[in-house]
Amino acid sequence: MKENNLSKKDKKEILDCASELQSHMFRGLDAEESFKKLSSKYSNRTIHTSMELLKQAKNNKNSPFAGVTDVINRCMSKLDRDWISDNLESNEGFYKVCDRAYKDGFMQDKEGRGIPIVFLWVKGNSHLGVVPIMMEEHDKSPMDFLKDIVYNEKPDAYCMCAEASMGTGHDKDTHKYGDIINDPSSKDVVILQGNSKSGDMSYKKMYSISEDSDLVILHEMSGFGENMESDKLP
Repeated sequence: MKENNLSKKDKKEILDCASELQSHMFRGLDAEESFKKLSSKYSNRTIHTSMELLKQAKNNKNSPFAGVTDVINRCMSKLDRDWISDNLESNEGFYKVCDRAYKDGFMQDKEGRGIPIVFLWVKGNSHLGVVPIMMEEHDKSPMDFLKDIVYNEKPDAYCMCAEASMGTGHDKDTHKYGDIINDPSSKDVVILQGNSKSGDMSYKKMYSISEDSDLVILHEMSGFGENMESDKLP
């Protein structure tokens, strides 16, 4: 299936199929079960093209996703696999894994530090979903992509982790994304924002950042998330 011969409908089906395939991988479906589910909705040609698309996205040097898998694996390798599995039995344990993975893994890695991450958890699944937010639109925030990720995957809990800028004196009704980042008086922070599917187990942490040689040190800040509301949250 050559790209030049694809209609808009073909392209949409391929992207939808690729998204579902990624979801199956996260949920630990075996190849036979995954293919059976996909075959009920898509043609064999669409499925194979979607698989090739995912492969190219990972290996193509010009792809914005090139090397991201290696970065994620490197950052997650800082945590003991058995410790992760033991903690993926509850919401509290899941948030504990997210907190440590981002602080001890991604924030200590030169490439990983710049990638906003959404962690996903499904009860009974020993696989931790790790979804990078790769932004090509510079006028958007990582939060703009959060709803789509969570609603597509439908996890039992999620946690978004990212570096952000904190400033004062900006009118929340008129300021654009980037106003605070470009403000020299702004302060870099790390934000962890999560919730359960039922909405009754939220997780909100903010850390200030300091550096000691090659080590990034995070200091928890109190009061973050109190009475926080946003239409960007799932």
